[in-house]
Amino acid sequence: MTVEAKNIQWVQKELTIPANTPVTFSLVNTDPTVHNFTIEALGYKVDMPASQTVAAPPLTAPPGTYEYVCTVPGHELLMTGQLIVQ
Repeated sequence: MTVEAKNIQWVQKELTIPANTPVTFSLVNTDPTVHNFTIEALGYKVDMPASQTVAAPPLTAPPGTYEYVCTVPGHELLMTGQLIVQ
């Protein structure tokens, strides 16, 4: 599953993944600044270096709806999205 950061925003505002199944994210950062992909409720955080793509470790999550954000100061207002696990 690809998640892209562009212009200090997530291109994908909503993601849907299967419950209780490992999912690997390809995190694409097209910005010249660092970001991170954080799902605080699941204790999942992956740093995204500037202008790079990162293969994140697999995430296995129970059913539910979770918020993902970039926790870099000043980014969290624009960089939020919803992860639906079903």
